[in-house]
Amino acid sequence: GYVTNCLSKLGGKLISLDIHAQFTEQAREPLQAQGCVNVELRTADGLEGTIQGGPFDVIAVTGSLIEIPELLKNQLAVGGRMFLVTGAAPAMEANLITRVGDSAWRVEGLFETELQPLVNAPEKDLFEF
Repeated sequence: GYVTNCLSKLGGKLISLDIHAQFTEQAREPLQAQGCVNVELRTADGLEGTIQGGPFDVIAVTGSLIEIPELLKNQLAVGGRMFLVTGAAPAMEANLITRVGDSAWRVEGLFETELQPLVNAPEKDLFEF
């Protein structure tokens, strides 16, 4: 709930997804106590399909993925931005993805980092002989 709390102070309506129902429920009361009335908590896997309520102006992904999924890119509104860490440990990169047109995105590498992968994140194909 910490990142959700911080983000809720920056703008309008916020939809926060967590794959673990227990985490969703644990966050509910502290967020209400902090006055986060613009937050909707949902238990869902953000990689399973289109998220109801989109397209979105901002998406912040708090776990890493090997690459930027088309599913998430397509949920951005034109002009929308997404923060996402991609790659495999120990060489990961934080990215800012901006949707600049109906079928065009700009990707900016921000800094190197390392972040735990999302639950159910696709794994990198390893080279085999």
